[in-house]
Amino acid sequence: MAFIPGAGVSQKVHNYSYTDNVRAPGRFYYRLKQINSDGSCSYSKAVQIVLSAPAFFELEQNYPNPCNSSTTIQFVLPASGYVSLVLFDVTGKKVQMLVDDLMQSGSHAARFDAVDHPSGVYYYVMHVSGFQEMKKLIVLR
Repeated sequence: MAFIPGAGVSQKVHNYSYTDNVRAPGRFYYRLKQINSDGSCSYSKAVQIVLSAPAFFELEQNYPNPCNSSTTIQFVLPASGYVSLVLFDVTGKKVQMLVDDLMQSGSHAARFDAVDHPSGVYYYVMHVSGFQEMKKLIVLR
């Protein structure tokens, strides 16, 4: 998955880390492979991580808000479903379709590029499997 450079031969304790951006629920196994300076290698015991599916739909507040160039909208799906995430202006006019797709359960993110849009208040609405929620987004230049 990734290679993290080591500190070589050392008497000092070194800490290493890696973040796996897995968003889907499931059972995952991880182990470390240490490659020694002589080319030999050894493996750690496997560690099991279980990520359960979210319990409910959630539409999060975009960040940053207010934004001036772009912003991220995160949402959580407890089950697979057809997701519609639409941005509207204050008059109710559709500005942009951010998501229009069948998506798996888990955490997801959509990005809104506000560069070509004037300052003002916007609303984004998510529809999925009978769930609907709306949040306010502000573009400020």
